[in-house]
Amino acid sequence: TGLVKLGIHCVTCQKVAIKIVNREKLSESVLMKVEREIAILKLIEHPHVLKLHDVYENKKYLYLVLEHVSGGELFDYLVKKGRLTPKEARKFFRQIISALDFCHSHSICHRDLKPENLLLDEKNNIRIADFGMASLQVGDSLLETSCGSPHYACPEVIRGEKYDGRKADVWSCGVILFALLVGALPFDDDNLRQLLEKVKRGVFHMPHFIPPDCQSLLRGMIEVDAARRLTHRPSASRPALTVDTAHHDTDHGGLDVLREVPLLKEAHRQPGLSWYQDIRSPGQGQQDSPGLVFPGQGWPGDQEAISQPPQPSCPQAGGGALGERASEPPALTCTPAPPRKWATPGCLLLSSLRPPSLSHQGPPASYPYLQPPPSFP
Repeated sequence: TGLVKLGIHCVTCQKVAIKIVNREKLSESVLMKVEREIAILKLIEHPHVLKLHDVYENKKYLYLVLEHVSGGELFDYLVKKGRLTPKEARKFFRQIISALDFCHSHSICHRDLKPENLLLDEKNNIRIADFGMASLQVGDSLLETSCGSPHYACPEVIRGEKYDGRKADVWSCGVILFALLVGALPFDDDNLRQLLEKVKRGVFHMPHFIPPDCQSLLRGMIEVDAARRLTHRPSASRPALTVDTAHHDTDHGGLDVLREVPLLKEAHRQPGLSWYQDIRSPGQGQQDSPGLVFPGQGWPGDQEAISQPPQPSCPQAGGGALGERASEPPALTCTPAPPRKWATPGCLLLSSLRPPSLSHQGPPASYPYLQPPPSFP
């Protein structure tokens, strides 16, 4: 939804990723997605959730000052390495579950968990990112909006039913764990309709090299019946989702050729989806059960693009900005500015979005990354 540039703190030289969103070029629904992401990120603070330092705003642009992570996406890591050893998969999975449990404990459901939204820092630690489809879910209430990505969405979401967002996240985590251990996705098909049918049936092949206890964990998470799916909290009929004994710290054994030929290909990269509509063949009526429409299938705003603001000339060069796969962008520099609390002329900081009840460490320190417009577009 925007251009990402590398920013450097004028005093501490701390690197950050500055996401620049042209609000004039966004549809109302996409802008709502961005504002939702801002609100959610200001609610939570966890070692494995991408940190939002500051937000600036003027009439044309939103500037999200995000934590800088240089390791890229977990998706690219998997495409490069293929299936992981159980020991490495366990490390990633524990971090994902730790962050997810924290979010769920604060009534926040991500709803779009996938390797493309899991970033790695310089030490290969996970950061969950992209909360644009996240939602608050209080108590036993159910969610209605079908959202996510086709390979990682749970059956009840695909069927257009009301669903528990926490259980939808658990399903997605199961698919991610399968991809970590196997190097492939449990449900895959070039035809979207066939793919969705496979997900709704929930039948997938379990490779023999996956340790038995890990197979049990996968079957408990990738469970079509949401009532029987694993959760973070134990009950009389349902065990708790745990990773303490989920993996053996041994290598896979067997099918070593898969280590050389990764099965998770670049073509499996999932599109970012903001909303869904019904999938219908020509001539079908409105009485059909709701399904999903993905980019390239004619849903509104599919071709909408964001015009990138011109890049200012900078004497320094840098790289590793969040989500960048192309050439590294130039680093942004600015002259030292006087200390600010929350705002600068022409750049309103959306600090009011952080409720005091969920603030763990209070407001963040001043981050003079930007000069007031027009020195930065």
